[in-house]
Amino acid sequence: MISVVLVENSQIFLDGTIALLEKEEGIQVSGFAVNHKDAVLEIEEKMPDVILVDTAMPNEDGMKTILYIKKNHPNIKVIVVTAFMVEEQVFRAINCGVDGYLVTSQLAGSLGRVIREVYQGETTISGDVARLLTSRIKELSLNKKELFERRMKDFHPQLTNREIEIAYLLLQDYTNTQISNKLYISNGTVKNYISEIYNKIHIHNRKEAVEYLRDIVKM
Repeated sequence: MISVVLVENSQIFLDGTIALLEKEEGIQVSGFAVNHKDAVLEIEEKMPDVILVDTAMPNEDGMKTILYIKKNHPNIKVIVVTAFMVEEQVFRAINCGVDGYLVTSQLAGSLGRVIREVYQGETTISGDVARLLTSRIKELSLNKKELFERRMKDFHPQLTNREIEIAYLLLQDYTNTQISNKLYISNGTVKNYISEIYNKIHIHNRKEAVEYLRDIVKM
């Protein structure tokens, strides 16, 4: 049985989605939440297989929930289901590693199939989203550094631009001396920055830090 939690502030959407999934064999709605705070409680209590989340919720609660799941429970699959396909939200969600992206107009007859596909490890996006991605792919061709910076800002907004810059150099296996020479700062300053980075991302040594930063790029 595939366990699903819904994260949505619209009662109409919740009722409609529950009604659709009640007809699907092997899929069970185990809970729902109307904001990020409640979503965290539901996730920790139910530990579902799949989350359906709306990125158009107030206070960016949908995006906060996606980031929380991908950071703390990366094995939980995340499908965005929203009525409003806002370009910035689409790219932010995909950049954070969502496993599916659907618009509500395409739910009937496809939601159960998409949940099963995502549960089995596939990535599924609706036709509208696929067309948007195709039309923007050249414009978005982010280089590795830009992608890293964007993801670090999403997952660790507490980091300063300078700390992210140094974290990227750590990812490139720069030594402290090489970082010092490249950025024209002292070795002592480099050590202070690296210590602050460790504290903020809850890492204890360089090896762990580099492994974690590589995972950020792969997400």
